[in-house]
Amino acid sequence: MSVEFNNGFITALTLFYAHRFYNLSVFETIHKVSGRDLRLWSGSDHLLNIQIPDNIDPDLRRRIEDFVRKVVSLRFAELNEDEADKVFDECLELLKEVDRRLFGLEVIVNYP
Repeated sequence: MSVEFNNGFITALTLFYAHRFYNLSVFETIHKVSGRDLRLWSGSDHLLNIQIPDNIDPDLRRRIEDFVRKVVSLRFAELNEDEADKVFDECLELLKEVDRRLFGLEVIVNYP
């Protein structure tokens, strides 16, 4: 398998989620695009070679597969910041669900 950016499971989801905190004005300057949130476009690359473990709960597997398809389908969409943040919120909920189901952890996330 040829991996351009990364593979893995938690690694892929986490690297995607990190794009939530990228500076939008830097994207606008570099890519000469305004009014369009490019964080999903750049972050989606991290999900292209995601490896979902075979032994994961089937419902969680389906939710993650659906999420990856959604992100890839939205990568060129003209989303605003609020719309993109909703996708990142969904990723965070999936990461918390992984902690709950695989490790029995109840996760609290506080950020500004």
